Amino acid sequence: MPGDFTTKAISDWMNTRGPRSDIVLSSRVRLARNLMDLPFPAGASNTQAEAVYKSLQKVCTEDQEANKALGHFEFMRMKELEELDKRVLVEKHLISPGLAEGATYGALLLNKEESIS
Repeated sequence: MPGDFTTKAISDWMNTRGPRSDIVLSSRVRLARNLMDLPFPAGASNTQAEAVYKSLQKVCTEDQEANKALGHFEFMRMKELEELDKRVLVEKHLISPGLAEGATYGALLLNKEESIS
C-alpha cells in the first residue's frame, strides 16, 4: 500500500501549532481539472476515464518541472486501496466520501505532509 497515511492518527496540518490555529483548523479549495478533448467523469467512457488517469499519472511521476513546482505527490488509484485506507482518507478529510465509495477510475494525489490532496 502506498504511503503511511494510515499509521498517523492525524495529519501534521491538523495540529494546533500553526499561525492562527486558534481560529482556522482547515480550509478547502476545489480544483476541477480541464483536459482538452476529455469529458468530466459523469460523461466519460471507460476508455476516456483511463486516458485521464494515465495522463495525470504521467505528469505526477515523470514531469520534472511539475514535481519541482508542486513537490512530490504520491499517486494512488482508488480501486487499489483497501476499504479501511479509504475510510481513513475520508476521516482525515483528504478525499470525499463520493470518491471513496464509487469512483471506478478515481485517484488521489497526496503530498507527504498530507496538506494537499
